[in-house]
Amino acid sequence: MTEWLSIEDLEQKTGIPDRTIRRYLRQFGELLPLQRQNRSYLVHSSGVEQVVQIRDLYAKGAKQEEITHLLSQSSSPALAMGVEQPIERILLSLNHQVATAFDQFAHRQELLQEEIGAMRDELAFTRQQLQNESTARSEAQRAQERYFTQRDEQLIAAVRRTMAERRKPWWQRKRQA
Repeated sequence: MTEWLSIEDLEQKTGIPDRTIRRYLRQFGELLPLQRQNRSYLVHSSGVEQVVQIRDLYAKGAKQEEITHLLSQSSSPALAMGVEQPIERILLSLNHQVATAFDQFAHRQELLQEEIGAMRDELAFTRQQLQNESTARSEAQRAQERYFTQRDEQLIAAVRRTMAERRKPWWQRKRQA
């Protein structure tokens, strides 16, 4: 199983300060089994010995060029992993891109769900308003129909009284003052 260590993990494992490890990674990154993930570095567990070796060579007074030469001459796991490393980097990059796209999709989906919920609430409110207006119109129409029906019945009754009065002979009619 391949194990990738963060700089903090590497610091705990080797006792080398993280700033020093970062400097080693900048100087000898092409010779070490490392990969970038987001804004941080991950070092393969097989590169721990190389980082310790770099520290020891610096402690003995070796220069950067000498250390580069010695690391490139050694048959280190970093060179053996040279073929796998780009593929792993590509896969990690693709994985990150897919995860980012998925997160963006999930965020957009949440926003759309919220928007749909708001639209549903607005639609329910509008339906309720329309129903209230329809009910009010129906009630007003029924009241108007009752008023006109009552008025028509009163007019019909008045016309019937008048007609009945006119059918009577003149001596039986009520006098109007």
